[in-house]
Amino acid sequence: MSEYSIANGRLYRNDVCLTNFVPEVLGVYGNPSEPKSQLIKIAYTIVGRDKPEFTLVFGNHLRQLNFEACDYACRYETTPSKARRWVGSYLCDQADNIIARGAYGSFLDTSGWYDLPSPAFAAGGGLTGMKPDGEVRLGEGISSTRLACGDGLDVGTAVTGLVTAFQRTPEAMMAFTFTLFTAMRSLLQQAGLPVNSVLYIVGIQGFGKSQLAKRYCTLFDDSTRRLPANSFDAGSTFASIRDALAQQRDLVVLLDDLCHSSIASEEAKRRKLLSRVIRSATNITSFGKKSGNRNVEITCAAGLVVTAEMLPSAASELTRCVLLRLDHQLADFEPSDRIFAAATFQRFLEWFAARQADELQQLRKDFDAFQAGVQNSREMRLQITLWEQSWMFDCFTRFAAEVGVVSQKAATSMNGVFGALLKKAWTDTTAEIDRLAPVRPESLTAFTVQALQRKVIPAIRHRGCLYVRLEELTQYLRCITRQPSLDPKAVSAALLDAGLLGMMGKGKRSPAVIESMVRHGAVYFGAVGGAAALISRHITHSEVVAYPDLGAEAVHRFTVVDFPALVIIDSLRQNLYEIGPRQYCEE
Repeated sequence: MSEYSIANGRLYRNDVCLTNFVPEVLGVYGNPSEPKSQLIKIAYTIVGRDKPEFTLVFGNHLRQLNFEACDYACRYETTPSKARRWVGSYLCDQADNIIARGAYGSFLDTSGWYDLPSPAFAAGGGLTGMKPDGEVRLGEGISSTRLACGDGLDVGTAVTGLVTAFQRTPEAMMAFTFTLFTAMRSLLQQAGLPVNSVLYIVGIQGFGKSQLAKRYCTLFDDSTRRLPANSFDAGSTFASIRDALAQQRDLVVLLDDLCHSSIASEEAKRRKLLSRVIRSATNITSFGKKSGNRNVEITCAAGLVVTAEMLPSAASELTRCVLLRLDHQLADFEPSDRIFAAATFQRFLEWFAARQADELQQLRKDFDAFQAGVQNSREMRLQITLWEQSWMFDCFTRFAAEVGVVSQKAATSMNGVFGALLKKAWTDTTAEIDRLAPVRPESLTAFTVQALQRKVIPAIRHRGCLYVRLEELTQYLRCITRQPSLDPKAVSAALLDAGLLGMMGKGKRSPAVIESMVRHGAVYFGAVGGAAALISRHITHSEVVAYPDLGAEAVHRFTVVDFPALVIIDSLRQNLYEIGPRQYCEE
């Protein structure tokens, strides 16, 4: 930087005056989750002013920073474009020197766990956990909320108050445990554990489902409005909820009070919102978002809690949920319930941060042992989710015992009560899944074998494969399951769940089939219509393997070379039936 000099409160380059102010980099703050993302703190002192002014800018914008736009008193003394470029280079050199000395701090723009290098949880305008190394600056998304309890409660008072509330309202255990589990979300993902599930609280109006969620799940308040943060209702847009799910890392997002509507169109709208939100919250893959003229991919990072009078319409959605069904009115809540829950949440995170490495190591071992026993069992996803909730509550009772609030005997009793709640959740959830989807992957095989043994449907065995017609199998399943409305689309979805990886056909796929494709990595192929004669040139050999009496509808085995099939719908839900028309309309 020898080419730059300062004189009379002005910045010079090679004796050419650049500015009537002197800028200085005070700090560089790196984002631990995005190493290339840096926040730069700059001070600038303007000629004629006694005190410096301050501004923050991201590192990739440093060279284009326009001080004249920051402060009307700033002035470039030479060509503005050249001066900005030179000032930018001057500041970049300063920032590089700070980084080279290792004197930079941390900038956290999203909530959740960070290694600083010790574990710490960022949320509610502060950090919880181990003391970080160096200065830490929090982004607006973190500083705009506050934990509902403040800092006045000691750990004994908070945990005692919460345990008392659990005794009065056992269902609160489920809600609070899901909140703790959501706070562990990013850690569990790093450890290789699945975390994609929804707490679904359902009950008729007046049973207390909204109050339950607001007291034990939404523990942060908006700093300006003094209302629970990250809470949405049936009138909210899908885009706003989706963005919250992506941005509120390791925090709960609440979709509250989805009630029935007497207006059919409004009822359909609410059910569509529910479906989209559940799928966005539980998809492992990223989902698309329009940003200006670009499509960007974002990933769910939050936990979703839903309170509703209605259940999801599809079994594929319900399989992603833990059902907490309220069949009675909950006991009256106390105003202090939320305060006790928030304070306990904070103290628990402090406790867990000090033990994080050991806890996660033991969890990984326990989970591997558990998972080996549930492979290919019914509703494996739900079983894993309930096991994780059980682990989380066990962590809480160990914490409560260590801080001296509950005895070991009381902790064992609490775990027993919580186990009963999980058992009820399993029973309620699987019963609703069976009601919505009578044909399950595991039952499909049994039903098919049974039909073949009884010779109720025709089938042909050829080279280790068994061929049955979908229509005839569907008709048989209608009789067996006593579901006259069962259609081939539902059977196709069950076939995908049973291991089918690819399909080729004509026409669109139903939402249920597409969701099964996404879950199992299957794809749907198609070819350009009206070009059968041309496409047939790629078929080098053909033989009929089943149903020869059906002519063109018989099952054939083709040998093909460079067959021009297209992936119409892929395993990421990208659908040419939707993308194509949309692009055409935009053009």
